Amino acid sequence: MKICLIHPKVPEKEGSGASHSATQIAKALKRKGNHVTVYSRHPTETQFDFKTKSFNINKSKFSTTAEKYNSEIIRRKEEFEDFDIVHSYLMRTIPSISQLNTKTVITLNAYGAVCPRNDLEYKGSEKCTSRGRIKCTFCTAHQAATLPKRESDTHVYNAARKWFHLYKKQQNLKIVEKCVDNKNEIDFYHSLTNKVKKKYCSFGFNDDKITTIPNIFDPSFDLDHHSDFQSPYKLLYVGALKERKGADRLPKIMTELLNSNVDATLTIAGKGYLMPKIQSEIKSYGLEDVIDLRGHISYDKLPKLYATHDLFIYPARWDEPFGRVFLEAMGTGTPILSTDMGDAKSIIGAGGEVVEIERPADFATAIEKMLTNQALAEYSREGSRRVTQYSSSCIADQFLNLYQNAR
Repeated sequence: MKICLIHPKVPEKEGSGASHSATQIAKALKRKGNHVTVYSRHPTETQFDFKTKSFNINKSKFSTTAEKYNSEIIRRKEEFEDFDIVHSYLMRTIPSISQLNTKTVITLNAYGAVCPRNDLEYKGSEKCTSRGRIKCTFCTAHQAATLPKRESDTHVYNAARKWFHLYKKQQNLKIVEKCVDNKNEIDFYHSLTNKVKKKYCSFGFNDDKITTIPNIFDPSFDLDHHSDFQSPYKLLYVGALKERKGADRLPKIMTELLNSNVDATLTIAGKGYLMPKIQSEIKSYGLEDVIDLRGHISYDKLPKLYATHDLFIYPARWDEPFGRVFLEAMGTGTPILSTDMGDAKSIIGAGGEVVEIERPADFATAIEKMLTNQALAEYSREGSRRVTQYSSSCIADQFLNLYQNAR
């Protein structure tokens, strides 16, 4: 089968979860003997088994990435007629993909096709169940107004930054309206979880057109576990340092554990706007000896990092569509403790625990309950077994079945 995959960024080693997921799909489909061509934001510097092409997407402060992708896809429309299937991993390319004269699939890996913010969080604090121009404008204006001021920003620059943020979100709103108007022109949709599918259906997307296929497990994380699950326990957080990920809760969680005389340390791997705040709290709470704030860790070093820790913790707030970090942790046999966000329960299964919390103290209590040698070792074994269902071969077959149905 001749398959075109439109990549959200570039298929390199480093990148976002969506970027890694799209690259894994291309690799898996190629291993199945298909002719795969990946279109990306700019030329790749890495050699792959699949063919790569790039769009002419230049940097511009006054047009969004989605607008640039849509323009390029329309401009090069005839190129895509040579493929059996065109699969875009960018939700906001619905306006252009819907105009192609070939079979089409769009991945719904977040909520960008129905929400300018991409998260369905009204004003960042409550679940959003409906959309409208006035409502979305008010929500994005609130988001712009409450952007945290960075230490290096002057008042004038911060005000300009907020205005520009609002401008970009209003551009997103225009794209969202086009996505909703053209949603029925796409042959099939790929949803990462049933929960994502259900939310899109509540916004008018056709249930029969959405197929749920999970992320692919990256085999580079298929690593024997190396920690001994003994005190002092080594905890790990991997992710962006943002409130939606719950990173601001980490210093308070460790303080609660120390107050309960739990002998544990925490490694934080990631970067983001909360870095200065977390650094300050580590110092003010006297946590310098128990929290190792590493910053960004390169992707190829992450498997060993997971494998040498006793418990992966994820105190997120946002209903994340699919946390790749769960597959990474389970692949290395690292037990997981997560808040009840997105489809965490169905992904993790017996590889860890999922809890509902209101305060960091609640999460700390959940950690303390998990920290027994026998329990952690069992979570490790279960996670290693469970992750096999996300193998590239298994998931590639599901995509090929979807493509066949679309033809």
